[in-house]
Amino acid sequence: MVSSFLLLCIDPDGFFRRDPKDWSDLKIPDASMPIMGTLSLITGYLVSRVLSGTFPEGMQGVFS
Repeated sequence: MVSSFLLLCIDPDGFFRRDPKDWSDLKIPDASMPIMGTLSLITGYLVSRVLSGTFPEGMQGVFS
């Protein structure tokens, strides 16, 4: 599974030249993408809230 995921990241053309039946072993990376996206969204929101306090008073409304 890890080798298929690495092949997809490093050599997408080589990965998609393989038999489509071999693509089914990417279930764990497919399941982790929405989780990582949600965590990134939450982290970005929290960081922007913290950083908005470091700007001058007139610019704080831009991030809120």
